[in-house]
Formats: sequence, structure tokens, C-alpha cells
Amino acid sequence: MIRYILIILLTIAIGCQKSGDNIVEVIPLAPTELKAFLITNDQIKLEWKDNSTNETGYKIERKTDITNFKEIGSITSDITTYTDNSVLINTNYTYRVYSYNKVGKSLNYSNEAKALFEYEAESSFTSKRIVIVFGQSSVLNSSINNGL
Repeated sequence: MIRYILIILLTIAIGCQKSGDNIVEVIPLAPTELKAFLITNDQIKLEWKDNSTNETGYKIERKTDITNFKEIGSITSDITTYTDNSVLINTNYTYRVYSYNKVGKSLNYSNEAKALFEYEAESSFTSKRIVIVFGQSSVLNSSINNGL
């Protein structure tokens, strides 16, 4: 309860803006339930839940085990998917998303979603998808014959 009161007070203090026509505008709520899915051996699709009605859009960030989070994409409001077309084999990726509008960005990021891709044999591509949702993880394995 105290956490929610603190978030409300912070939103009021730093997340509001009064427009010229005396309408108070607030920062958007953060997206939740971020998940990562393997589409092909070089694409990851992200999906999340839109919790806001006043966002201008979303910013997608990604990091690897050896890099910090960096923005990799931006999409407009009410779209809840993004495809990362620049993934590499044998690389761990962690994604997060935030919403934004002219007042500012959401106070929080979405949860983080992680993905790892590995080769197991020369003739098939095996993916291990690790999806972190609300601090819980599960590992899903699937094979894609890539025609090698």
C-alpha cells in the first residue's frame, strides 16, 4: 500500500504537466508481461501488455551479457509487438520496454525477457528461449531445420 502511495505521489510531483487549455496530462503507465519468441534463427519477436491509454509510443531496449541496455527500436502507440531482426547465434539477449509521451517516460520499465540461441548440430538449429515474467523463468526448447 505504501509503495502505491509513493508511486502516486511521484507521478503527481514529476509526472504531470498542465497544457495550455488547463488539462493535466500525466506520464503513461509502463507495459507489463513482456515475452520473447523465436521467429527464425535471426529474429526474436517481443510481445507485451499495454497498460496505458495516453502513450505516444514505446521504446525497446536490449543488452547482452557484455553490454548495457541500448535502445534498438521505437514504435507508435497501441502496438504491442516488436521484431528484433539483428540477433546473433550464441548470444544472450535481455530486453525491456517503456512507454513515453510528451510529459515523459513511464516511471518503470517492463519486466525483462531473456533469450539465448545455440547451435547443437551442423544440420539443425536449436533455440533455448528463456522468458522471464514477474521474476519467474521457464526454459523452452525447440528445433528448426535450417536446411544445412
